[in-house]
Amino acid sequence: DERTCPACTWSSSPRCPRSPPRAMKVLVLVSGGMDSVTVLHWAAREHELVGAISFDYGAKHNHRELPFAAQHAKELGIRHEIVALDFIDRLFNSSLLKSGGDVPTGEYGTYPSPTPSSTP
Repeated sequence: DERTCPACTWSSSPRCPRSPPRAMKVLVLVSGGMDSVTVLHWAAREHELVGAISFDYGAKHNHRELPFAAQHAKELGIRHEIVALDFIDRLFNSSLLKSGGDVPTGEYGTYPSPTPSSTP
């Protein structure tokens, strides 16, 4: 596997000893959202993926995202654990948490459109 070392631009085999090892054992923090699921699949391709972990901290969207995290972990054949952090919902009040009020709604049309700056 010939790659350019990010530390020194060395590019011949065997790999530069200063470059990070390609097959690290990794555990990925995955919420179930698009970004973390993308990272999960990238890690499975680039490293030795040993598992995935998610946190249930009382967010209103957890009931939708955590099943996606579990589904992708299952598809990759790795262990997935969910750590309950329910104290966050009890200690903090936020519209993003179950303990908070409704998420404010608004329409983008109610905000002024940015005016493009003109350049000479």
